[in-house]
Amino acid sequence: MKVSDPYFSTDRAVDRMLDWYELHKSLIVAFDFDDTIYDYHKKGYDHPKIQNILRKCQSAGFTLIMFTTDESPENLKWKVKYCADLGLRIKYVNESPIMPTTKKPFYNILLDDKAGLGQAYEILNQTLTVIKERTI
Repeated sequence: MKVSDPYFSTDRAVDRMLDWYELHKSLIVAFDFDDTIYDYHKKGYDHPKIQNILRKCQSAGFTLIMFTTDESPENLKWKVKYCADLGLRIKYVNESPIMPTTKKPFYNILLDDKAGLGQAYEILNQTLTVIKERTI
């Protein structure tokens, strides 16, 4: 039986994340910086839900990758420090831990204000909840 668009389902996305976690005992979580964890456009927005879930991911031993279009060494250094001040240790910046020689970044999930942030947050939150329940 053929299944149409299997990854449109949040439940299937969570299952896929859990399968990867079971196999590798970790996940790779990528996130955008501007307007995802930092109010780049100065609109008065704050981002505690994303910042908190990234801290939970870090506590679970996940790898955090920050992607940003900014490539200025000075700005990148500031952004990494900003993350550190939030309690986030960034393992990679604008690079992929798997297949580093390709242009396509690798991650299990991407948190980005321009890429379905709400659904990605929900998938990640549900995944963390199941992992926590399984380890208790």
